[in-house]
Parts: sequence; C-alpha cells; structure tokens
Amino acid sequence: MMRSRLTAALAVIALFAARSTRAQTFRSDDPVIRAMWSEGMERSQVERLAQVLMDSIGPRLSGTQGFTSAVEWLVATYGSWGVPARREQYGTWRSWRQGPAHVDLIAPRVRTLDARLLAWSAGTQGRAVEGEVVVLPRVADEAEAAAFLRTLRGKFVLISMPEPTCRPTQELERLARPATVERIQARRRELAADWAARTRA
Repeated sequence: MMRSRLTAALAVIALFAARSTRAQTFRSDDPVIRAMWSEGMERSQVERLAQVLMDSIGPRLSGTQGFTSAVEWLVATYGSWGVPARREQYGTWRSWRQGPAHVDLIAPRVRTLDARLLAWSAGTQGRAVEGEVVVLPRVADEAEAAAFLRTLRGKFVLISMPEPTCRPTQELERLARPATVERIQARRRELAADWAARTRA
C-alpha cells in the first residue's frame, strides 16, 4: 500500500515537472519571433542603458541640463553603434533647475513635511517663505471663484485631495479588519468625489 502511494506521488511530481518544462519552451516556430525573443532575453542591454539614463543622468525635463545631457548621451550611444543621429531643435525652452526643497509645518505643531517641487516651480532665491495654507473651496459660480482667487496672495493652496489615512492601501489590507478597510475606502471615494466637484468648479 505504501509503495503504491509513493509511486502515485512520484507520477504526479513527474507530470507537473513535464508541464513546467513544456511551459518554458518557446511556442513559436517563426524565426523572426524567435530572433526577437533571443535578442531581448539573451542580449538585452535594457539594464545597462536604463542605469545611465535614469540613475546617472536622472530627470530629463525639457529645458534642463538633464535633458541636454540625455540628448548628448543618446547621440553618442547611437554613434557608437554605427547609427547616424543628430539633435533636432523642436522648441524654445526657458531653463529650469530643481533646487532643494524643505517644507515645515509650524502651527498648530511643528513637523517637517515630505515635499516635492513641481516642474517649473518658481524659486524663492534661497529665502525662507511663510504663509497660510488654504484649501480649494466649493464655489457656486464664477463670481465666487474670482472672489476666492483675490484672497490667495502670499498663501499656499492645497491642490491635491486629502487622504483619509497615511497608511498605504496594501498595508491596510494586510493588517486591518475588512470592515475597517471598506470604511476607509468608502471615505476615500467620498473625498475623491468632493475634490472632483471642487476642481471642476
């Protein structure tokens, strides 16, 4: 009895191994597709090229030094492959460089905030800037919107939807009760609908 069970178990393992082996074989006899697959899987340069472009050169916003460096690297790389390439002028861009950004909440308590500059943000010439923080209101018409806009000088305007929690969704789903997750998701949907109405207005 024990021997027959062992034989059956070995047969099941062999069956799955055979299926796994078949799944790893190439399923097309088309020589072009096979050549493309072989090029991508066996001689791919994606990792090496991406390291230079994304890590060494970094962000490549038009009008920045990163963009210029990326173009020069690309032209030189194509040239090393024997592919003729040249830089084309496709617009006139004002220069912009991302500088350091540091944002602190100072009332009702002190806390350093995570912050990122939006592209083309104006600088402060190295000066610390303080201001009241305001949220987009719901406005009934163009007159109310115009009245609100006249109050914004010197203030920071929050333009993203407030999140009901700072916990990532995956962490909530892993650690919280299903009812808690659904309650937070329902609140997020309410906030998203409210924010959409504000921004449309």
